[in-house]
Amino acid sequence: MKKLFLLSVCTLSFTAMAFAQSKKTAPMAPKGPMVKSEMMTMNSPTQQGKWLVGANIGFNSFKTEVAGVEGPKTNTLLFQPAVSYFIKDDLALGLVLGIGSKKRQLAGFDDFKASRLSVAPSVRYYMSIGNRVKFYGQLLIPIGSEKITLDQGAAVDVKTQTMGVNLIPGFAFFPSPKISIELNLGSIYFQTAKTGDEKLTGMGINFLGEDLYVDSDNFSHFNPPTIGIKFYLGK
Repeated sequence: MKKLFLLSVCTLSFTAMAFAQSKKTAPMAPKGPMVKSEMMTMNSPTQQGKWLVGANIGFNSFKTEVAGVEGPKTNTLLFQPAVSYFIKDDLALGLVLGIGSKKRQLAGFDDFKASRLSVAPSVRYYMSIGNRVKFYGQLLIPIGSEKITLDQGAAVDVKTQTMGVNLIPGFAFFPSPKISIELNLGSIYFQTAKTGDEKLTGMGINFLGEDLYVDSDNFSHFNPPTIGIKFYLGK
């Protein structure tokens, strides 16, 4: 838990320092004909006053095996439409809708099914690492509910209220100043789930759909890697 806290603090501190040290002066107009990379610099897709709209989709599938015996297979699907507004250059605030499903199979039969719906305030900050590539850090605070309809092969109707904090690093590639294709490979997360009088808390580091560090027992979460397309609208 201490390692996760230190890693989260370091990540947030690095992002804050990068933002504080970013240059605020406008680029000088180039002399002569502009090439595509210069045009993109002059009309930055992440400049103040623009809107960011689009969606990400994530899928994860893994199977466990113990002592040569095949265990359960779990599939997770996540769809995230989103809208944000750049309040400053490279800094956007918005909302992300999360629609997820999770299914586990054992010996070829469905053993567990769950769905999740959430809405999350979002803060996203970009840093350029090339003419057409930017690194971004995104902070999400998802609030929603999860419904389990199948557990250990039996039909159930269990509703759970959920809330969490996700810190997501990712990369955005810009084929044009108005479109980006983005990819994230995981997240640092903290989540709580309340079912009736029972409350469960979990935190961890998820990479490529697998937890590298978890401080929780029997905690179910929806954090697969995602790929998406975003549109940058406005002036």
